[in-house]
Amino acid sequence: MTVDAYRTWWPEFATVFVELRALGRQDIADELDRAVRGSATSGELLGNVGLVLRRQDVQRSRLSRDGRCAWDAVMRDVNRENPLRRFAYRLRRLIWP
Repeated sequence: MTVDAYRTWWPEFATVFVELRALGRQDIADELDRAVRGSATSGELLGNVGLVLRRQDVQRSRLSRDGRCAWDAVMRDVNRENPLRRFAYRLRRLIWP
């Protein structure tokens, strides 16, 4: 998919994708692209994107304020799909509702 297609389809994801590229982390952006393209269902897509972002969590701090907000919005979408992941993510980040 193109960046414009990502912006139309999932704007927060597009923000993270573009900012990672701007930071020179093309490898992570490519991994996110493969996670999207290789998914057959919405649950699989959210799981794959979430896996990439969880493994690269340290990169979140390098993003702009808008990029960090977009990262959090994507993770909210991911965690909404699976309540157990949401609980584990909040424990790890110490974010409580």
